Amino acid sequence: LFLGLAIWLTGKSVYARSYKGVPMRQWIKVFLAMLVLTAVFELLYEIQIKGKNPEIDSYIFVIDSSGSMTTTDPDGLRFDAIDKMLVQKPQDFRYAVYLFSDEAVRVRDMGPKDNAQEYSHGTGDGETAIKATLETVMEDIESRELDLTGLNAHVIFHSDGYATDIDFFHKYSIATLLNEYAGKGISISTVGLLEADEALMSLIAEKTGGVFINVDDVNQLEEAMSQAGDLGTDNRHLLGYRNAVNLDLLYAVMRILFITGLGVIIGLEKAVICERF
Repeated sequence: LFLGLAIWLTGKSVYARSYKGVPMRQWIKVFLAMLVLTAVFELLYEIQIKGKNPEIDSYIFVIDSSGSMTTTDPDGLRFDAIDKMLVQKPQDFRYAVYLFSDEAVRVRDMGPKDNAQEYSHGTGDGETAIKATLETVMEDIESRELDLTGLNAHVIFHSDGYATDIDFFHKYSIATLLNEYAGKGISISTVGLLEADEALMSLIAEKTGGVFINVDDVNQLEEAMSQAGDLGTDNRHLLGYRNAVNLDLLYAVMRILFITGLGVIIGLEKAVICERF
């Protein structure tokens, strides 16, 4: 929309002294064609070929326990948020808990919420090894130490800082790992607190079909984690990631064709303005 208007305004300003004005009728036809094709392409790209996603029946909480958490969340409100999230869930709803700093440790095995397992809340020291943590969780899933048989699990990942094992220039080095999660149908929603790396947390969520929520106040953690746990319909768009990795080639071809088509239409808009020169 804005590009089309910019083309028209450029034609008006640059060629104001020409013998003919901008051919508005032609421009409007091409502009409408661009809008219609944009809507059609978007609808086609959003189609969920695999059908509706199954309902989430288990959570894997991956909770930051690095040194910074002693000042960010000294009262352990993130653990209170877990308890309150589970109140509305049925008794057989299952969940597991990992704590991470320099490394990840599973402090609660996957089990129903009515199985009262006490688990450590950590000591609050060490750095923030996000990549290594995601690798550890995936290793546990593949080895079945974290048994997800018959479950549709959803990961809720919480952190308050930047990853100490991924530098700024290598954020996309975890793309292959995230594809593994998506390939297993495991979505990851991320909850960032205060100084969290928004770019990395957004990437993790988008590549796996989760959501990213950022909060500036620890007292908002409960609401944020509840939103992260209530994963609704996939919000896909033409330039975004898709988590259905088994259809990657199809969607890659669709994306190329659609954007090429839109580019041709935009080129025609420019031609309408400039052809007489």
